[in-house]
Amino acid sequence: MQPSVQTNLETSKQPSVEATQTSAINPSAIHPSTIHPMQPIQTPQPAIRRTYPSWLFFQRISRWSTEQLDALNISQHDMITPRVLIGEEYIPTRRDRDAVYTNLLRAFTEPSEFDIVGYDPASTMMRNNQLRHTFQLLGMIFDIIFKNEPLPCTVDMLISQLGMPFALFRDNFIVDREDIPFHLLKFNMRGTLHCNGGIYHHTDRKRRFPLVVFAHTTKTHHRLPHPTNHELASTLLPMTTEYDHGLTRPKYTGFSISAHGTEYRITRADASHTYFEDLRHGRLTREKLIVLRTVKYNLLWREDREEFFEAFYAMCGFLGGYWGGKKSLV
Repeated sequence: MQPSVQTNLETSKQPSVEATQTSAINPSAIHPSTIHPMQPIQTPQPAIRRTYPSWLFFQRISRWSTEQLDALNISQHDMITPRVLIGEEYIPTRRDRDAVYTNLLRAFTEPSEFDIVGYDPASTMMRNNQLRHTFQLLGMIFDIIFKNEPLPCTVDMLISQLGMPFALFRDNFIVDREDIPFHLLKFNMRGTLHCNGGIYHHTDRKRRFPLVVFAHTTKTHHRLPHPTNHELASTLLPMTTEYDHGLTRPKYTGFSISAHGTEYRITRADASHTYFEDLRHGRLTREKLIVLRTVKYNLLWREDREEFFEAFYAMCGFLGGYWGGKKSLV
């Protein structure tokens, strides 16, 4: 026989149902020893919930979720004129136009659609036109579209040809057609924005601060009534780069140019320093990302060419002064 093992267990005394009911009805039945001194109640603080994962801000742009787009808090305005897009002070009036501006505007708007489609370098219209190579490019693009062949990216060529004749562009800016790498320490992001290049200030030798991004677009995306994710990212990158490198401005501004064939659109975005602080920490923000978009300019048409040139010239004038605040960061 094995000895039995006896275990001494302390049986807890449970109050009877009657005692519980009595205590609930008659407070005097509660023994003083059961009363504990008042202790402060510690309410747990709710965890800060990001409106989006920080590493998804520029990575996987095509997969931006609805929550991420909502977090950008966009106020979109379409069919904006050049005077609203940039400001009247950057567009010279007829009285203030110098000879260079007048001659370049005339050269860009004089040829008709038929002169471009049937481009003839020996014609009177083209022989003495300082932008004849631009019209040759537009005529080539039209032929490619007519033949339903894949379109090459030519936005960098057209912008260079249009900008180099006037000193405002030639003395300040350079055009690059490479994808734009970024390393945003404050957002813990590093990668490459796939685009068609952009415009930089000529002193930005390391290409760290794009001023204008040539946004990648397709025929389908170019006709959408709202900006695509890539258009938004392209317009945001110049602003985010400035903020990330410690440049404090009352308002950050970024530009993008999207082009498909002979159709061009300029997009501008503005946001405050507080906006990027909220975006960085994943907070819901009351600040708006103001997005201004022009109409689609078809450069085959004279009227569209005139307005596009006004917007482009004014943008260059604006960026020439805007760059002054970031020289110390280069």
